This record gives sequence, structure tokens and C-alpha cells, in this order.
Amino acid sequence: QQQHTQQTLSQQDQKSRKESFLMFTKVLMKYLEAKDAVMHSKAKNVIRECAKKNKENAPGFSSLSASMQNHLLRAVGKHYWKKAEEYL
Repeated sequence: QQQHTQQTLSQQDQKSRKESFLMFTKVLMKYLEAKDAVMHSKAKNVIRECAKKNKENAPGFSSLSASMQNHLLRAVGKHYWKKAEEYL
């Protein structure tokens, strides 16, 4: 019973993290749309590519949110990442 409860909490925690990252991604994309159209386009392509590779079960893309987080951060850089975090 306790193990099941811990597993459920872990699943809820995971879901909560995914929802937070989804919200962050929306904020990041809105910020980029307003401030840097070229970077916004680049970020959209990164998201699209991660989703495609996730669907294809490509190695390193089994978790869509984790792969998006890694690739988006590399694509947009820490400056834009921090700016988006400030809006949350």
C-alpha cells in the first residue's frame, strides 16, 4: 500500500513537472515571438523536431518534455531562458 502511494505521488510529481514545463514553454515562445522572430522560429523547429523524434522512438527522445528542455535551452541560450523564467 505504501509503495503504491509513493508511486502515485511520484506520478503526480512527474505530471506537475510536465505541466510546469509546458507553461514555461508557452511563456518562452510568447517572449521570443515578441522579442526575436528568428529565435522564435528556431525554437518552433526544435519543438517540432523533438516531437517527431519522440514519435519515432529515437534514442534520447523517449521523454518529450526532457528532450525539449535540453534542446530548447541549447537553441535559445541562457539569456532568453532566464527572461522567460522571470515571467513565470
